Amino acid sequence: MTMYALDIPTAYYREIYPILQECIGLKSELLVDSMNMLLNIYSSQSDDTETGELYGRYIDIPPLSEERIPMDVRFDTDRSLEFVLKISKRIPVLLDKEHVERFKQFMEYYVRENKEYWKSDNGTMLHVGLLCLLSLYGKYKESPDFGWNDFYNEYGNMDYAFSIRPDLLKLYRHLHEENTSQEAVLQFGNGKKLKLSNAGNWIKGMALQYLNARLGLCDMESVLKELEDDYPEKKKAGRRQDNPELDIVLMGAYNLLKQAGFIPRKIKLTDEAAGFLLGYLQQVDLIGDNDKKEEEVYIRSKISFLLKTKFKPVWYNSPNMKADPVEMEWLDKLEDEGKVISNDGFVLHPILAQRMFQGIGKDRK
Repeated sequence: MTMYALDIPTAYYREIYPILQECIGLKSELLVDSMNMLLNIYSSQSDDTETGELYGRYIDIPPLSEERIPMDVRFDTDRSLEFVLKISKRIPVLLDKEHVERFKQFMEYYVRENKEYWKSDNGTMLHVGLLCLLSLYGKYKESPDFGWNDFYNEYGNMDYAFSIRPDLLKLYRHLHEENTSQEAVLQFGNGKKLKLSNAGNWIKGMALQYLNARLGLCDMESVLKELEDDYPEKKKAGRRQDNPELDIVLMGAYNLLKQAGFIPRKIKLTDEAAGFLLGYLQQVDLIGDNDKKEEEVYIRSKISFLLKTKFKPVWYNSPNMKADPVEMEWLDKLEDEGKVISNDGFVLHPILAQRMFQGIGKDRK
């Protein structure tokens, strides 16, 4: 797959990001490739021609400035996006080049028929939003998890976020919801059991002390909210989605059309919009080139069903990556002692090294 970078001015991207979140399910985890590209450019030497050109094109801070990359970007993509928006001139949205070419051909008719609309603020937002939706779909086809597993394996603690933390949260909930003052029985993987008297309810006291340290939480409300948001229990399946990615792309495009006024506010769907959605889905091969009237009936039926079920575009669910408080305390201690994490393998200007490896605790909220 040949990639194409659509460069969106950072100021405009900051303006439309909330709209894209609501309409097409965009979130910072889905922008790891773009953010890594900008962070790599920012952290590189700028004395070679190629890097210098990229730095000048994308970065809004003078080379070798002392603006550091917060260590939290290893764990929190929201923090990473916040920093990228702070230092950049443009945000590169990466797309499949074939998708871009087909999209241009698809749009020619609509732009020619209504040039004034597509030059307006609504038309510009819709055009950019549809390309951002294509970017998400292209990355989804390439890797349904968007490569976040590689990112977090390299920069974050997968075991803590995906295994340890949910166990700790469930244990915290259990200790507060159940009577734990009675004797306890521990059962191990080999089937053996260990019976404990739990005199004075010492297990709860010891466990809560440990849980508060490892979770960074101290109240039941926060625990329940995180379990619901980041580690929801699997629910029984309802009506099966024949093609979930079609539903996501269709509803994302529909939301953009409504947001941009392409579909009047009090009207569910116009003939023009139904034809537009059909063509948009066809140019990424989500719907075949069958009878147009038959397919438009299908589009109308599908939109009605998705609206009735209050469907929202969600590309995948993953926990909000949180740092292990114990590990972060250790990093703070290193920083207080004046130690710097090893940067073996990097050849950086001293200020660039500061960007990457210093200010471990001070940049964190």
